[in-house]
Amino acid sequence: MTITVPDERIAVVVGAARGIGAAVAVELSRHGRTVVGVDVHPEMSSAVAVPVVGDAADPGTRAAAFDAVADLPGRLDALVYLAFVQERTPIADAGRTVELWRRTSEVIVAGALGWAGEFAEHASGPASIVLVSSVHAHRVAPEESAYAAAKAALESLCRSLAVELGGSGIRCNAVAPGFIAVERNRPSWESERTTGESRRNPLGRLGQPEDVARVVTFLASEDAGFVNGTCLVVDGGWSARLS
Repeated sequence: MTITVPDERIAVVVGAARGIGAAVAVELSRHGRTVVGVDVHPEMSSAVAVPVVGDAADPGTRAAAFDAVADLPGRLDALVYLAFVQERTPIADAGRTVELWRRTSEVIVAGALGWAGEFAEHASGPASIVLVSSVHAHRVAPEESAYAAAKAALESLCRSLAVELGGSGIRCNAVAPGFIAVERNRPSWESERTTGESRRNPLGRLGQPEDVARVVTFLASEDAGFVNGTCLVVDGGWSARLS
């Protein structure tokens, strides 16, 4: 499918340095968007035209990114938010768990809300917000309650943004990747356990960052102009299977 992107459009990708975020930056750039990439890690690909280094939850980082947008030719019409915290801790470890919940929610949920609100001030419709959720919002694993709850809240936020911003011509959707072969997961996806998990996927393979990036690029395009307030699961059918 050919993605339709008019000339001189700008996308802000929060979490652009690695994994899915890096693939999203490449895909958006390949389809003609100027990408402002934001990440705590300074190493970003050449697909990022303007890198902004900082914590996604820091308002100063947001201000720097939108200042960079103002200096670019073209119209801001896409925001992709991928920032996250994912650490394992048992619920029984109440002290550490509560603090982890705060930080995880600060980055995943409050961070997304802050970026979406500022995007709405700088963008003019038609425009698109894509929030990157996870299958953990729908299927949970032990010791990952903070991450799972935050991703579920992110999907609820997506629906709220879709309803409240739709009248301004700004759509909001989410994608929920399954197990994706990104570098931080290498020890897992190279192990026998994950090899077996891959075989249980109906498509018989691990997901790649590009699998998610192509869906994000579609949702950010005008080809998805009547898609609003939904979450597309990108897991090869894993969550559809009774295990």
